[in-house]
Amino acid sequence: MIYDEPLQVAVLIVAGILSGLFLLVWWREQDDDEKPE
Repeated sequence: MIYDEPLQVAVLIVAGILSGLFLLVWWREQDDDEKPE
């Protein structure tokens, strides 16, 4: 599928990156809470 609107593609890429970072931070926080110490 070819997108003729570069802006739409940029928004999708940025949204994907932000979602990935958010999930990574959330997962790391959960992992810290699971420490037995």
